[in-house]
Amino acid sequence: GSLYRRRREAELALAHLHRAAQLTPDDSSPWLALADFFWHQGNSAEALEYYDRAFTGHLFDLKAEYLRGLIALAREDWETGWKRFEYRRVLRSGMPDRGWPHPILVRSEGRPADDILFAAWLPELIRRSGCVIVQCAAPLERLFARSFPRAVVCTNGRSLRHAPPAHWQTAVGSLPKHLGGEAAC
Repeated sequence: GSLYRRRREAELALAHLHRAAQLTPDDSSPWLALADFFWHQGNSAEALEYYDRAFTGHLFDLKAEYLRGLIALAREDWETGWKRFEYRRVLRSGMPDRGWPHPILVRSEGRPADDILFAAWLPELIRRSGCVIVQCAAPLERLFARSFPRAVVCTNGRSLRHAPPAHWQTAVGSLPKHLGGEAAC
């Protein structure tokens, strides 16, 4: 199925992927391939069904939990989605309920578009913590410095020697989990 997909022969690819899924129902690989097929065709509803099918009954796996998180976010199940989205990388545990640590280092997701999207949670974090260090891609440094004047803003890979030592760190994409989805409103 994957070979036909690479050759852009969608009908043959789909037929072979379905056949592989029928022959090996306990193997998640054909279901994942079908999900990817539909996702790239722009049919997210069908893709989400196949992602669900791929993970049904499977043991805990970080990638599976991360993809389940994406499914939940696509279905607007924010609580489950943000919780499982955290499996995308190994991070320290969640923010404390009281007595927010400061300073807090907020690391880039590695893609400027993601950093811009999740930057909507920075004002709330700055309000709660008082001291936030934001690491971002070089093209975003001036924008973030102007947008968040109470934060220390520096670029990825650049020394933090002028910044206070951080007591806690997280990725910018984790802020919705720590602050809640409404914090960006």
